[in-house]
Formats: sequence, C-alpha cells, structure tokens
Amino acid sequence: MNINNRHISMQRRKTKNMWMVKLFSADQLSPTFLEPFILSGYRACETNLTECLQSALRRTNETLNFWTHFIPFLYFLWRMLQLSFCLDFVNDPFTWPLLGQLVCTCLYLSASSFAHLLSCLSERARHVCFFFDYSSLGMYSFGCCIAYRCYSFPQNLLNTEFFNLYIPIGVLNAILMCSCGACGSRFMTESLFRHLCRLSSFMIPYIFCSLPLLYRVTVCPDDECEAASVAVHRWQFVAAFFTAFIYATHLPERLAPGKFDIFFHSHQLFHLTASIATMLQVNALIIDMNDRRTFLETAIGVPTFWYSLGLLMVVFSIKMFLVLCFSICVFRHPEPKHIYRLNNGYVLTMQNECIENSHIYTKTKWNQLHDGSNTVSNMTCIKPKNICNADNKYKTLLKTKIK
Repeated sequence: MNINNRHISMQRRKTKNMWMVKLFSADQLSPTFLEPFILSGYRACETNLTECLQSALRRTNETLNFWTHFIPFLYFLWRMLQLSFCLDFVNDPFTWPLLGQLVCTCLYLSASSFAHLLSCLSERARHVCFFFDYSSLGMYSFGCCIAYRCYSFPQNLLNTEFFNLYIPIGVLNAILMCSCGACGSRFMTESLFRHLCRLSSFMIPYIFCSLPLLYRVTVCPDDECEAASVAVHRWQFVAAFFTAFIYATHLPERLAPGKFDIFFHSHQLFHLTASIATMLQVNALIIDMNDRRTFLETAIGVPTFWYSLGLLMVVFSIKMFLVLCFSICVFRHPEPKHIYRLNNGYVLTMQNECIENSHIYTKTKWNQLHDGSNTVSNMTCIKPKNICNADNKYKTLLKTKIK
C-alpha cells in the first residue's frame, strides 16, 4: 500500500514538474533577452519547443503577450469565416481587397503571438521569430493600403497623381521600412536610436497609409463626414494613437519597474489597443465596401486580381526572401553562450564542460571529483572566482550580464 502511495506521489510530482517553468530575473540574463523596466518573469534563453508551448499556460512575462494577440487572431479567423458565408470571396473581385486585409490581419496577429511564445528557444531563434513578426506587420500595413484605395479613398482624390502613386509607395514602405528597417534594427545595440528606428519603421508606413483616410475624416470633402463609416474610422485613429503612445513610452512599468512584470505591462496594453484598432478598421472597411460600392465601381472600376490578392502574394514572397537573408546573417555567427548565475555562487552554462582553476572537465569527471556535490545534469558548473583563470574563449562569458 505504501509502495503504491509512493508511486502515485512520484507520478504527481513528475506531472507537476512537467508543467513547471523556471523563471529568471533581469540581473541573471543576457541583455539580448531583456525588456526595459521588466525585472522578473523571464524564461530560460535555451528552451526546447515543449517547454515553450507549456509556458503559454504559466505565469511568465511573455504569457499575456502571447494571449493578447492569439485570441484576437482566433476572432479575426472566425470573422473571416463568417464573412465568407455572406460574401463571395471567390467570384466577386470587389471583395478581394477585404479578404486580403483580413488574411494580413490574421498573419500579423499569429506571427506576433508565436514570436513571443517561441522567442526563448535560442538567441538565433529569437531573432528569426521577430523577423517574421516585423515582416507580417509590413504585410498588414500594405493590406490596409490596398483596402483603403479600393474602399475608403476620398472622392476628390480618386484618379489623381497621389491615387496612382499610393500603392507603389505602399509597396516600398512595406519592404524597405517594415522588413529592412525593423529587421535591421535587431543587429543594433540597445539604445534610444534603435528604439526610435524600430518605432519609425512601423509608424511611417502606417501614417502614409492613413493619410487619405485622415484627410477624409477631418477635412470632410464633398460632405463625406456624413458617411456611416467616418465615426468608426475616427475611433480607429484614437485607438491607434494610444497604441503608438504606449509602445513609445513603456508605461506603466516605466513608473514602477518590477510592479508590472507579469500583468498589465505596456506590451500587453499595446497588443490590446492594436487589436481594438484593427477591429474598428475592419468594421469601417466593411461599411465603406457596402455603402460606396456602386459609386466606386463607376469611378475606379472593379479591383483586379493582380492589383489586390496577386500583389499581396508578390510582396509576401519578397518579404519572406528578406527574412531568409536576415536569418542567414544571424546563423553565420556562432551561437552566443548563455550562463546563469545561481544563489549558491556557482554559474551554469549550456555547454558540456565545467571550469575550475583553468581546467576544463567533462560533466562526468566533474561529478566524480566533487563526490556528487554540485552535480551537473544538463548544464555546467563554473566557480566565478576562478573563471578569470579559465581559457580565453570562456572569458567572453563575463562580458554579458548573465542569464
């Protein structure tokens, strides 16, 4: 009976440990994995896929970053399916820009949520995850350009020079700003310039894309403010303003570092306001598509495949090629070694050797020398006071603030 109880207890412990995620504080981490004013709740920087997926259900500082975009992704997926029953996305070309915008919305939400979930696989994987994230935001901004041009452009700007250049400039913004600019910023050292560079890489395409719509809802040419969609578009811009403000200021954690590490830090609020802005945007586009259809088909004609879904596919292919190029640049450099400072004065590293007094030991030899004390399982022991005498290739570990 006691044996059975002990066996059940061991099984429960194993199940509990399976769902445990070891967390680290900012002073234990490499700067690559740190977020401004977030002091705790970090996952290990060398994590397997199973642990990454399990962390979605644990209290880490990335958990709500995942859910605040994954739940909206499911909502827009359902919304697209719902609209497919009342709109003919296959045979009606006038609906193709809306379909493209919905697909790009689902793309950016899913890429963002999984970038946050899988970014702790390794430092290289972290870069690649966010390359996809930034590129998907570029696809979203370009999808908005196509939808705005086909449904929401002001009447007095139709068939003008700006109207004709709107999509080509949108293509350049999506490729150069969101892919080259934002992805390239990951190779910069942490600084205000890097932060501004990344912020501008997203804001410039969004502002350009929104210019005709801002003109329409503020100047109100040809009594366009009477349109039912205008009020919804205005609320979209309010939500977009708060999205940019929260992202740029890192509020509220800037005011109380460490108090918002798990819940309600700025990136979670940024995700929520961005999702709300996107929902308002989709609602306004649907209103414009229905209310202005007769007028727009007469004024500019029906959208062609190559100026809607086909062009989105071309831009997507180019952006995926750029992601591949940036990823190759990341993988050409050796994987950085990450070490973890523990309370007992030892340091663990994800290598297969232990260092003491300039001597490098295998894990087995280390455990034999220390009679089972300081046992190494899947990581490595280093005595910090002796690490400076170690081989030069390990001294570089000290240049980073340690995970």
